[in-house]
Amino acid sequence: MNARCHRSRTARGFTLVELLVSVGLTALLMWGILQLYTSATRFSATMFTEAELVSGGRAVLDRLCHELGSAATLDVGYFKILNDASTSLDRIQFVAPVGADGEMVHVAYFVDSDGMLYRLALPPDNAGAPALSGPPIDPDTYKSSTYCSSLGVRVQQMDVKYISYSSPTGTPSDASLSLTSASADPHLPRAVLVELKLADNRGTISMVISCGAQLGGSGT
Repeated sequence: MNARCHRSRTARGFTLVELLVSVGLTALLMWGILQLYTSATRFSATMFTEAELVSGGRAVLDRLCHELGSAATLDVGYFKILNDASTSLDRIQFVAPVGADGEMVHVAYFVDSDGMLYRLALPPDNAGAPALSGPPIDPDTYKSSTYCSSLGVRVQQMDVKYISYSSPTGTPSDASLSLTSASADPHLPRAVLVELKLADNRGTISMVISCGAQLGGSGT
């Protein structure tokens, strides 16, 4: 009799409370694993996006600084910086020997209304070239030109500063600049500093990168 009672007690299944506790613990464990997986995936995607932003932005800045370093002197070309305080999207224009076979071309870097960075390289014999030596260019007018190309970088801010040839302290200035051979001080800036605030397509990730170039034709 005692043996039968013992077998009856040991063969009993889980109670409802035990089942609920087991299911709850399993669900909690699965939720924790899901959170870890989601966080790891998000972190990996963020790092990949940041790496792409840095890679694309750095390539653009390296190209810009290289071309700035070879900017033609004012007896051959001109040098313009438009600092737009209302949008924080500055523009820069100059002449440099970066065309085919080293020919002089009108170079401009600007951001359009959609936040994309463009480069314009206009040959000197092009009918539209004289406009570049006058007022600052209109991005939406030139971005459809065959001589204009998107650099594949989305920019929230483009800040261009310069150190003028006559600056006694070497303090960067963010004022607009327009220099030609007829300027009161016909020298290129000693150096130009460019800062880009980059963003991904959704605008959820942003970062700032910068570069500086000493202008060889400045006379320094």
